[in-house]
Amino acid sequence: MEKQVNETSIAYKADDGTVYLITPITPVAGVLGVTGIPAEAKKDLNYIWEDSGVSKLILFIPQEQPEYIKAARSAGFKQEGRLKKATLEGDLLVFGQYRKDG
Repeated sequence: MEKQVNETSIAYKADDGTVYLITPITPVAGVLGVTGIPAEAKKDLNYIWEDSGVSKLILFIPQEQPEYIKAARSAGFKQEGRLKKATLEGDLLVFGQYRKDG
């Protein structure tokens, strides 16, 4: 997995071309952006957890994308909130994942 670090984020590029971007928001938590959530996301995320040093990842998914919601849940994320009317079509769901040894 390729890694690129700049002053505001850490980007990882998996072998399949999926890009994961972590933007730190506190010393222990980061917002995760991803170009789609592949079936092997769990494997990619295990590497990212080990490498990044964060203990909490936060992911936003529009409610109208059930395939990404399902993939996020299968990768270990749990829905922690909902931002009402935050997209043109409806709500933005907030998912989180915590790792004690992150």
